Formats: sequence, C-alpha cells, structure tokens
Amino acid sequence: MTVIAWDGKTLAADRQATSNGLIRAVTKIWRRGDGAIAGAAGGLAQSLIVREWWQAGEDLSAYPDTQRDEDWAGLFVAHPILGCWHYEQRAARIPVEDRIFAMGNGGDLALGAMAAGACAEQAVAVAIQWSADCGAGIDLLSLQL
Repeated sequence: MTVIAWDGKTLAADRQATSNGLIRAVTKIWRRGDGAIAGAAGGLAQSLIVREWWQAGEDLSAYPDTQRDEDWAGLFVAHPILGCWHYEQRAARIPVEDRIFAMGNGGDLALGAMAAGACAEQAVAVAIQWSADCGAGIDLLSLQL
C-alpha cells in the first residue's frame, strides 16, 4: 500500500509494496522530461500502467481502460507551470487547489501531519510510523523550475 504527500514543493512517497505477505521496496514517484513529477497509489501493477500512460503525455483519449476496474490507482501530478491535479477511475484531470495533498492508505495521516506544519517528507514518516501499510523508506522529488 502507499502514502503519497505533496507540500507545495516536494513530493514524497513511501517505498513499501506488499505481495503474499512479503514486503519489498519499489519506486512510486517519477519525473517526466517536461519537469513534471507524479506519484501513484494503488496496486503496483495498476500504478505502473498509469505511470506509463502519464510518461507518454497524458492523452485523455488513451486513458487506461483498466482504471475502470476495481483495482485502480490514483495518480497525482505536479507540473512546474500548469500546477497540480490528480486522476482517479475516469479520464478526468481533477485540479488540486489546496497547497497540500496526500493520498493512499497513509494519506489521512500524512495530510494531518502537513496541516500541523510537517513537510511532505515528515508527513510520510508519520504515516510509516503509524500505518502497517506504509514503510520501506522514503523517496523525494521536487519541482525544478
């Protein structure tokens, strides 16, 4: 499971993936050539499918059909010029108008931590401390303006 946190300048994510009771480390946040950064929360296979779609340029007409399945992945995007948005089960760019954002199983913990003044990295650390679904380290990406 996952926690993704955005504090307005840094995107942070835990690294834990769990399969058949075994924990392994994976990367859940990425950078694209245009300077955008993104992170996915959900099943690992579906997260990688939406990552590939995002890396190919976010063509809404080519939104993965598998996102309509029960096992869909949320995708958060921060662009240095266009701002922030996220995707859920449908091909719709949902604007993020708040300065902070979090998603995944540890998202509520991370959002609360950031609302209390934590940065994204600290918020993910809080989620790792209190959620059995988050762990295995923290990855960070910042927008390059």
